[in-house]
Amino acid sequence: MFGKLCFSFLVLAFIGSCGLKYVPTETPEQFEARRHLAIENFIKTSLNSDSSLYNSEAFGEIIVVKPESYKFLDSLFELKYEQEQKGINDKELNEQIKSQKLKIDQDTNRLYYLEEHVFSLKRKDSSEFIISKVLLDEQMNVERFDVENIIEIPNKYRSYYKQYLFNESFIYPGIQATEEENRFYNFYRERLGSTITIEGDEILSRMLQVMDLAYKKRTLQTTEILKYLARTKINGTTKELEKESIFNIYQLQDENNVPVGYWFVVEFKSGSNIVTWYFEYDLYLRETKAIRTDQ
Repeated sequence: MFGKLCFSFLVLAFIGSCGLKYVPTETPEQFEARRHLAIENFIKTSLNSDSSLYNSEAFGEIIVVKPESYKFLDSLFELKYEQEQKGINDKELNEQIKSQKLKIDQDTNRLYYLEEHVFSLKRKDSSEFIISKVLLDEQMNVERFDVENIIEIPNKYRSYYKQYLFNESFIYPGIQATEEENRFYNFYRERLGSTITIEGDEILSRMLQVMDLAYKKRTLQTTEILKYLARTKINGTTKELEKESIFNIYQLQDENNVPVGYWFVVEFKSGSNIVTWYFEYDLYLRETKAIRTDQ
């Protein structure tokens, strides 16, 4: 027994002296981290003096761009898996797989990885959120870098924009968005994805303002938000006005009876006077009309 142990020890010592080392297989998580690090380092290097402003926010789902030789090998492996499930060992199929692997080794077309990456550049008063697509080769070299969109956000709304991007709750931070918040996100997202830049900026700005108001007041009810917006317009705060009376909030409709917004009247006491305001807002809660009607 002692002799066998000595022999085993000598074999291991010999292997170690030859410089052979066990290299563990890279896990999917490790491979993902390596890809992401390559992208982040590429962007930091490209930014030069602005690299300190860079913040990595998120990565989207990866798309593997495969040449035809890889796709055929995938189909062979799928067939092999199906046969193994049935207890079939197809020697001819195994030979096909070996042959296809050799063809891949000789194929000059290589695998590529396409990833969406969201990052931000945080400056003094605002942050630029940049949505990009990055193409990497198998050696993790960036082959192409495309900027798809740049959104400038005031830093006071920075956290709200990130919550919107990642469908997180803004009324109860730290959890996923509620059903009500998801409906809110989807309503704005549908419009933001199909509108021109100037109007899109206005709608996004209003969305972030509403999120801030909803968080502070712990409500996302349209009627309540409209009341807070009207009070802010009148006296600069969301505090209830003296002897305030806000009549029913009605829907505005176009000539085809399609809802396009809201209208309502606010009445309150100012000194010895009764003051009346008329408001209109569009569906995105942008103010379209605000008129004092008692004068």
